[in-house]
Amino acid sequence: MKKKILFLVSDMESGGFQKSLISLLQCFDYKKYDVDLLVLCPKGIFMGQIPKEVNLLSVDISSSFFSSFPKSSINLIKEKQYILAIKRCIHFIISRFNKGIGAIYMANQIPALINEYDVAIDYNGQQILYYMVNKIKAHKKISYFHSDYKKWPYYKLSDKKYYSKVDYIVTISDICKESLDEIFPKYKDKTKVIHNISSPEIINKLATEECSINFDDKYTNVIMVGRPSDIKGYDFAIEACSKLKKDGEKVKFYSIGTSNDVDKFKKLVTDLDVEKEFIFIGETDNPYKFVKKADIYVHPSRFEGKSVAIDEAKILCKPIVITNFTTAKDHINNEVNGLIVGMNSEEVYKGIKILIKNTSLQEKFENNLSKENLGNESEVYKLYDLIEQVKV
Repeated sequence: MKKKILFLVSDMESGGFQKSLISLLQCFDYKKYDVDLLVLCPKGIFMGQIPKEVNLLSVDISSSFFSSFPKSSINLIKEKQYILAIKRCIHFIISRFNKGIGAIYMANQIPALINEYDVAIDYNGQQILYYMVNKIKAHKKISYFHSDYKKWPYYKLSDKKYYSKVDYIVTISDICKESLDEIFPKYKDKTKVIHNISSPEIINKLATEECSINFDDKYTNVIMVGRPSDIKGYDFAIEACSKLKKDGEKVKFYSIGTSNDVDKFKKLVTDLDVEKEFIFIGETDNPYKFVKKADIYVHPSRFEGKSVAIDEAKILCKPIVITNFTTAKDHINNEVNGLIVGMNSEEVYKGIKILIKNTSLQEKFENNLSKENLGNESEVYKLYDLIEQVKV
């Protein structure tokens, strides 16, 4: 008899954990498991990539409730959802004082599911964790955390309470586990590492699709994948682009991703006079066809848990420049299969310029990456091991 599994996630917008979930679901064994997926706000570029074997669920609450404030309350009023609009205002006020209590309040407004499951898996954290614990019937509950907890401590007291009520906490790298173990030593034994899944077969197939941009081979074409934000170091990249232009380098940067902050970075592009050199592509459900055709991949983040995008660029054998965030060495062996540079625009600029001027170094990185075994679909078996310990 198949076990019934429920995954829970906030949305399927452009983001690392959403892409990671799609990769996991594409590798899942549907002959062995019945899988439901609850997307609280059922929209985003990855909705179309959910495997047909997955049963998509919804709850009876307006998706406007989960959008940013005050847009959420304005839209709820337009929808004549007056009580929800008031509750969203209350959530905003509570969150100004305590994000954790605010997230618990929000989770408590979401209707419960009727179905009972063998395993419920919160793939999001925070309010999804609280909702799963309070509202979902399951014999076992697993919660994912996709980043370095020391960089995201806003929910610590609430998470401490709710982590006591789950069977396992899953994170995506050894460094992320060390961070969780340090902050929540009581839960060390039930905190497990399951790396984000990257499938070379799927990525290389998608990379062959037709690309809508004709990259100019007279330029060095630099690609970035990630939402425009300070966390992702977009200011570093734009300033590096400006420095390269002033040096007379023929270079173009292409950005894949979107965010509420994109206008801020478009203004910086204008202020630094690199509008022709720094192009915002926006959202796409297939970044691989762009990455494949680019010359250099740059990931200038201020912090990362474990970047799916970097792993995918490695599979496509791109020369890579990344900043020295906490988990950088989990991705790159410096000067062997990529460059790790300091966390500022000057160092990002220097790293890119080294690759532009040294094509033999680019070839070295490409060759070394092509020899690596970068597929890790077997990581799904670690999750199966946790699932199979369920006592029905």
